[in-house]
Amino acid sequence: MTKETKVTAIELTKEEKIGVIQSHMKNVQYSKYNAQITLVEEGALETPNAENVAAANEVITKADAQLAALQAEIDALG
Repeated sequence: MTKETKVTAIELTKEEKIGVIQSHMKNVQYSKYNAQITLVEEGALETPNAENVAAANEVITKADAQLAALQAEIDALG
């Protein structure tokens, strides 16, 4: 014999949703800053690795797009 468990839906508050989004934004910022530091490291070399530079620039570009999308999500919450 099994007993059904009723699950009550719990809605996040606006502030909680913003907190989750901000947490994601912080993670993206960490990735972006890490890529920026990679550029600093490569710039210190006599012969920077072009693949590392291109990859770091790609991470920065994607991070900027992600941050804009996350900010738009916050803005949409009003």
